[in-house]
Amino acid sequence: MFRSIYFGKISKEKTERLLELYGKEGSFLTRDSESERGAYCLCVRRTPFVHTYKISQYHGGWAVKTPPGVKPQCFETLNDLIDCYRAAAPDSMAPLLHPLEKRLVSDNGENQGKRFSWVAFLKIDTGLKCPRSHYTEESEGWPLGQHAKIQAHGLYNKCHYA
Repeated sequence: MFRSIYFGKISKEKTERLLELYGKEGSFLTRDSESERGAYCLCVRRTPFVHTYKISQYHGGWAVKTPPGVKPQCFETLNDLIDCYRAAAPDSMAPLLHPLEKRLVSDNGENQGKRFSWVAFLKIDTGLKCPRSHYTEESEGWPLGQHAKIQAHGLYNKCHYA
């Protein structure tokens, strides 16, 4: 599970945009921590925010960082940690309902799993908004001005649709 939802070294801002564009309530992914080498972040969409939980090595295993005085629950593997919190997240954590798998956000420019491509997302990341998934090529859900703006920037053909 961990490998399929691991996006590597992406920023907090890109994480938030990915979960906004491709996710829904309870969608989650993992990425490298920007502040601690060797640590990861578990990022969960819970409207109106993306909640981030740091995962670090702890006594030979892995644990989500806890407040001072609270002993973290330790897991042998990252997969065990994700599986346990998917089954029953602590009250202090947003529920992990929908894994945002990297393969659904393709990096080869092809649409997979009825999602927009990673390449299109990166190109549109220059300030233009990409619509949510499941919009059709006939521009359902696209404001006309935005549709024209994306065509003018040559991005329309790079955005593959479901």
